[in-house]
Amino acid sequence: MGVSIGRAVAVALVLGSMVVAGAGVATAQSAGEAIKQRQALMKANGKAFGVFVNFVKKGQGSAADVGTNARIVASNVAQFVNLFPKGTSLADGAGKTRAKPEIWQKWAAFEGAAAKTSKLAWDLSLAAASGDKQAIGAAFGKLGKDGCTACHKTFRGLKQ
Repeated sequence: MGVSIGRAVAVALVLGSMVVAGAGVATAQSAGEAIKQRQALMKANGKAFGVFVNFVKKGQGSAADVGTNARIVASNVAQFVNLFPKGTSLADGAGKTRAKPEIWQKWAAFEGAAAKTSKLAWDLSLAAASGDKQAIGAAFGKLGKDGCTACHKTFRGLKQ
């Protein structure tokens, strides 16, 4: 178990370094490009959630598939804050987006929500490594409810 946690910490440190290194990227790109990039990450997260649902609710796929996809979600969410430069909310007319202005009004809360969601995705990855279907289901439930849904309720607008 110590090896798995140690490996997870090492991966988290690497991802953290990538986030810091990419911090200036979003400000140097166009608003439309930032919106496209974050939507591509969300689309990838949606595909990953399909893998989670198939395993937990339908018994399809493997715990290894869940783990791989949970790491993808964790990495994607860790990148999100760099893809929300000012001027890219649905109120700014910068493109087709559901990003609420509350993101920039409550920036620290947005960063906290992204960090929590990324951590919950890592927790799902660790549960998947155990192979315990009940633990995987519980971690998936927490990621969905306390991570993704909580963030979307506060920071994502209605579908247009």
